[in-house]
Amino acid sequence: MLNFEHIVQVNDHEKPEMKDITRHQLWQGLVLRARSPEKFNPNLKCRSLEQQGNEFIRNIEVGNTIFCEKVILYPKEKIKTFTIEEINQLYAESNTSIEEPAAGSLFVRFQYKREIENSQKLDIAEYLKTAYLQLDVEAISMIRMMAEKKYLPLTN
Repeated sequence: MLNFEHIVQVNDHEKPEMKDITRHQLWQGLVLRARSPEKFNPNLKCRSLEQQGNEFIRNIEVGNTIFCEKVILYPKEKIKTFTIEEINQLYAESNTSIEEPAAGSLFVRFQYKREIENSQKLDIAEYLKTAYLQLDVEAISMIRMMAEKKYLPLTN
């Protein structure tokens, strides 16, 4: 089982030229990514089923592989995803958590746990860590851009 995590800074108070985004805008962007990951990664095809409370099921197609995942939203705090065990598929789970150590100082912690085949353990593990980090950094950049263009509301 491969376990890894990384943190991406959202608001950088050391760079005044970068406008801060609000926690609400960040949350809306992360929910959009959970519901429609294909908008953040063109290599994915996704179909999200109707939301029941704070949960929904999504089917993600990557090449010839399809993952069926349950997504649980913990409003303005965390998004948890995991593959449904009753279906014969690779086990994977993720947690995307908003952290705010000081007012307006936003970070996102991405945690991943994923089953990988033993024969590919070393090669694929480093590749996955690098790929996930790049995708997550790009997603935060896209969320920032959407907030700056007023596609994401400041507050609810």
